[in-house]
Amino acid sequence: MWWYVTSALVRARGEDGQALGEFTLVLALVSLVAVLALTALGLAVLAFYQPVAEAMGL
Repeated sequence: MWWYVTSALVRARGEDGQALGEFTLVLALVSLVAVLALTALGLAVLAFYQPVAEAMGL
C-alpha cells in the first residue's frame, strides 16, 4: 500500500498532482484509522460475549 502512495506522489506534478497526492495520503490515513477502530470494536464485542459463550459451553 505504501508503494501506491509513494508512486502517486512521484507521478504528481504541479498543483493538480499535489492535490491528488494529498488526497491519497488522507485516504490512507482514514483507512488506517477505520481498520484500527473496527479492530478495537471487535475485541470489545468479543470480551463482552465471551462469558456468555463459555457459560453455554461453546
